[in-house]
Amino acid sequence: VFFQNKGNRDFMVKKGCVTGKTRVIPGSGVNLEEHRAENYPEDTGAVIFVSIVRLLRDKGIGELLEAAERVHRSHPETVFRLLGAYEEESRDKYEPLVNRLTEEGVLEYYGYRDDVPAFLKECQAVVHPSYHEGMSNVLLEAAATARPVLASAVEGCLDTFRDGISGISFAPGSGGELAAALERFLALSWEERKEMGLRGREYVEEHFDRRLVTAAYMEELRQATGR
Repeated sequence: VFFQNKGNRDFMVKKGCVTGKTRVIPGSGVNLEEHRAENYPEDTGAVIFVSIVRLLRDKGIGELLEAAERVHRSHPETVFRLLGAYEEESRDKYEPLVNRLTEEGVLEYYGYRDDVPAFLKECQAVVHPSYHEGMSNVLLEAAATARPVLASAVEGCLDTFRDGISGISFAPGSGGELAAALERFLALSWEERKEMGLRGREYVEEHFDRRLVTAAYMEELRQATGR
């Protein structure tokens, strides 16, 4: 049985759900040819944060909207771009908040998009406040693009970056903690932000190249078939 992070594997083994051979692999990996490192945006004074999430409680959307409002109040040069579709069970709760923040200039909401790489290229950092992940493809692709990440301190997020080097972590489920992480990022110089993105690219090249995932599957198949 393959798992995408050690925490999930250990939980399932402890609960007796898995009794045979297990292996932790680096998520789905990332195609480093398709997701290339992009030049860091010029320092124009504006700071663009991008979040790519379904608008659900467990994705931290409530905390994201709270933190965006707080940070924009003290840093009006910030722009929070939100990509992702509403889920019908949560639309009534979050749509009024999204509409209000959009009208106030805090938020730019784009809905579901197929051109995510274009948004990654234009942003200074990616924000991902999810409560839990197997392995976050959003963060892997952001790092592959050479963008810093700000993400919840949970397995599946923390695995994708080096805290304080290629990203900044924060406690999940807290708008205040997320706002503090955003403030930490905004206190960095343009050169420090750029360097953080470059370190993220190096990290995914070393640990999350999709070829590593393919090789892991092939190795297990060869052992199972004797070929």
